[in-house]
Amino acid sequence: MKIIPLIFVLLFSFSEVMAAEGWWSFSNPVPIRDGIAFGDGVMLATGGGVRYRSLDADEVYHSEDGLETSNIYAIVSGGAGVFAISEFGRIAFFVSESNKWMVLNRSYVKNQSRVVPGASVIAEGVMTVSFEDRLSFFDIDKASSIITLDRIGPKSLSVEKISRVAVHGSVRRDCKISP
Repeated sequence: MKIIPLIFVLLFSFSEVMAAEGWWSFSNPVPIRDGIAFGDGVMLATGGGVRYRSLDADEVYHSEDGLETSNIYAIVSGGAGVFAISEFGRIAFFVSESNKWMVLNRSYVKNQSRVVPGASVIAEGVMTVSFEDRLSFFDIDKASSIITLDRIGPKSLSVEKISRVAVHGSVRRDCKISP
């Protein structure tokens, strides 16, 4: 007689799991580390992937959507498109035709230095990626690193931490990435 209530409890639990929304069942939407305006909404870098949110849509991109990781620390946009940067510097490009991400560079991951949320920018076809202890310049057209600095003059970036990056001057809008 005790087995029938147990079956009901198991069926109820299973139906709750199957009815859960995809966003909550695959990733954690917090913390939100960075964000940009995109289309009619915003694109957010979160601990659970990249989330696009507008009045009409709520889309979440995970590792299976081409990011290869769900722990995103920065998201930037420029003339070439939208780029997501993972916790340790994996750079992915958003391919709008397929609504997927494509990883462009994994070389920063081996350093095991975390990206500073919100401190990455694009200007003149170059993306500046700020890490806890270094500053890297990434050529968008060639999808490769230009140079990585761990010192600026006598200041060590592991001691004098980067908190913000600003770009001054004109921004070139003609660089393109081909998937």
